[in-house]
Amino acid sequence: MSEENLTQSSNEALGAKLFSFAQKIINMPRSITGQAVRDTLREIQIKVPKLKICEVKSGTQVFDWQVPLEWNVKEAYIKILSKDKSRDGKIICNFHDNYLHLMGYSESVHEVLDYQTLKAHLYTLKDNEEAIPYITSYYKRRWGFCLSHKELLTLQEEDRYEVLIDTSFTQGVLNYGELIIEGEIQDEILVSTYICHPNLANNETSGMVVATFLADYFSNLKVKPYYTLRFVFAPETIGSITYLSLHMQYLKEHVKAAFNLTCIGDDRKYSFITTRDGNTLTDKVVRHVAKHITENYFEVPWLYRISDERQYGAPLVNIPMVVVSRSLTNYPEYHSSFDKLGTVVTESGLLGGYNFALKCIEATLQEAYPQVTVFCEPQLGKRGLYPDLSSKETWKTKAFYDARLLTNFLSYCDGKHSLIDIAEILHKAVWELYGIVDVLLNNNLIKIR
Repeated sequence: MSEENLTQSSNEALGAKLFSFAQKIINMPRSITGQAVRDTLREIQIKVPKLKICEVKSGTQVFDWQVPLEWNVKEAYIKILSKDKSRDGKIICNFHDNYLHLMGYSESVHEVLDYQTLKAHLYTLKDNEEAIPYITSYYKRRWGFCLSHKELLTLQEEDRYEVLIDTSFTQGVLNYGELIIEGEIQDEILVSTYICHPNLANNETSGMVVATFLADYFSNLKVKPYYTLRFVFAPETIGSITYLSLHMQYLKEHVKAAFNLTCIGDDRKYSFITTRDGNTLTDKVVRHVAKHITENYFEVPWLYRISDERQYGAPLVNIPMVVVSRSLTNYPEYHSSFDKLGTVVTESGLLGGYNFALKCIEATLQEAYPQVTVFCEPQLGKRGLYPDLSSKETWKTKAFYDARLLTNFLSYCDGKHSLIDIAEILHKAVWELYGIVDVLLNNNLIKIR
């Protein structure tokens, strides 16, 4: 089998593994706290054994917020009570059929209601009549059900409705997962994703899948990475706020680049959201990688931030986090039951998202300021790095092209241009220069600052 076919076969196998893991974790009734969050973290821990599962008690003050009570669901449904025997006793909005049916953090209720009273607690998407919306109310007590607008239109005003929601609010914990892979230095690359949405493939199962496989990959490297790598799996917003309340000062001092992974498993455009500054190392790396893996990408400014980058990049925190994504929230199935595996999220989509994030992390690990060690041009011929015959014809050969690229690279090794800077000047993907760096280091022609 050719090298190209081997690579393709290997990629297909990895895509299948990513998708299989997505199938394993998507159907868990996650919220910002509760048993399903712990179950999800344990599945990730099976893949990444060194992942540490941590907990913070309900009621703990975390900056301007408090860790909420732990919420768990036993049962939730609506039963139609009708004189029409064809409808009487029919169960709708059954939580165990689709976790999106129950509004997140709903309080318990068991009542018989008329249609108008019930309708005030029902949520639909009028612009997508067949989809169930994803709705939450974490910080105000209420209850509600979500259903397709098409199903709502089948309900009869003359009927009555038995509503049962059996949930518990307890003094429990908020859980998050943390993996730290020790590098050559204490300075860090932070990779974050969130673990609180149920039944949604792109938002957020894809982020968890890609982050898990990246954590597994870097955990199994035979040599230490240059930077320490930190992976955080936490509930969105309250999880990142809680995590920062425990680690902020250290992270502010040591994190040099940070990536938030979300909506990263579809086959649509690649995308990213910049930091507030827009020109940090993280911004430069992601912008460079996106440009060189596809022409089909878009850059979104900080003003349109959507997720945990809001906390890490807040004014008094200033950790340079960029969202690494594919469609972000720009897809019609977002926050609905139409966000499914196999339709929105695919093997090739997950593989593309994984490679995008992997190249961003690797480019950050490789980022350096090379400086030449000799005056004028080095004698490359005696080192076997330059052709020993020069003519108009040989100038057209690959050997001369490679040598020209090497000398052009050397001409910017002044200790002031980073590897990304030089790659941009040479119109090359930075990973195309890694081999040149190795050759020049092995021949003592550059040093890395």
